[in-house]
Amino acid sequence: MLTDRPDVAPDAQEAAALAASWNAHFANVGWLHLPSGGHGHLSLLEPLDVDTVPPGAALGRKIDASMPAGRDGAKLRQWMNETQMLFHAHPVNVAREEAGRPVINSLWFWGAGSLPVRADIPCMQLWADDPLAHGLAHAVGVRAAPLPDKTGVALQEGNLVLLQDALAPALYLDAAAWTQAVEALDRDWIAPALDALRRGDVQSVTVRLSGDEAAVAVTTERRDLWKFWRRPHPLTPGP
Repeated sequence: MLTDRPDVAPDAQEAAALAASWNAHFANVGWLHLPSGGHGHLSLLEPLDVDTVPPGAALGRKIDASMPAGRDGAKLRQWMNETQMLFHAHPVNVAREEAGRPVINSLWFWGAGSLPVRADIPCMQLWADDPLAHGLAHAVGVRAAPLPDKTGVALQEGNLVLLQDALAPALYLDAAAWTQAVEALDRDWIAPALDALRRGDVQSVTVRLSGDEAAVAVTTERRDLWKFWRRPHPLTPGP
């Protein structure tokens, strides 16, 4: 099972030691950059034709159905197995086990490919705490910043806000934590966005929700607020 629990993530020294061992063992494959936190980048010497699954689609689930596939899928799976053997008796994991911390079993490879020549993103400013989102924004020339302390800073025309507080509870099937996270998102972001819409600070608000197999986008314009016959629905069913 794939996990991203905070106590699994390596610190800077652990990550550097693991990356050094990996690069020495896989010198004919490429170069691994692994900073603290456990999310790194692998620069391959040769491109791969492989279908991979992002961590967000595999976390909290058995990994059998999410393993790399495609023409070079077997090669990538072999690297994962070799990494598991390399890390098994690694001094970093020996120390972690002695300290009662979970060991780092392997690496999850995903996203093989090259940067697109050109891509479009429907915003002028991205607000997110996700490093991948920042990288994608940088690739297309869009400004990116961490989520602000004050919601109103991000609730302006042309701004895109990425909110992931409900992601981990959803992946780990924690209904209570998911409900709390969604209620917090509603209080801290959705309600202020509707207030901005009522004041005329913005002309429309679009909420995009993604799941394992599909996504839905809901757009509310100022004129929609006049539809008084619409009533909000609770997250939990009534008695």
